[in-house]
Amino acid sequence: MPALPYNSLISLLFDYADFVWGDKNNTSLMLHQLQVLQNRAAKVILDAPLSSSATKALNKLGWHSLTKWRMFHRVMIAFKYLHGQIDFSFNIKSSKDVHDYNTRRKMDVRLPLAKRNWGQQKFVYSIFRDWNNLDPSIWDVTSLCLFEIEAKNVILI
Repeated sequence: MPALPYNSLISLLFDYADFVWGDKNNTSLMLHQLQVLQNRAAKVILDAPLSSSATKALNKLGWHSLTKWRMFHRVMIAFKYLHGQIDFSFNIKSSKDVHDYNTRRKMDVRLPLAKRNWGQQKFVYSIFRDWNNLDPSIWDVTSLCLFEIEAKNVILI
């Protein structure tokens, strides 16, 4: 399998680094440079011309864009935090904790107050922004394994 070195070495670095580099919405690094590297790696593994479609190469290898992977990782952290599997206080509330009105989005997590743009680039803000953007039907899943499957189906497919 030609993609084995990528899967065992490089993709792990992308997964680890998405928390370090991805929380600042750093488009020049995350969306351009690293995604270009992943696209080029897919083309090299498939021995495809560099001018060929990157999307086709990624799909053929079963890889997902780094943006989707980062969102998946953030949603998994939100699930673990909301179900008490992470021993850390993000100091957040849900809308139902603030008021008793029966609104459409009463189960949303209230995002931290961000007075400036850099406040929206914080890790905790992006975690719960992505959580609120999920389909609310999968919020009720209580098992981590089942939630991971559902989140992959919603985000990565």
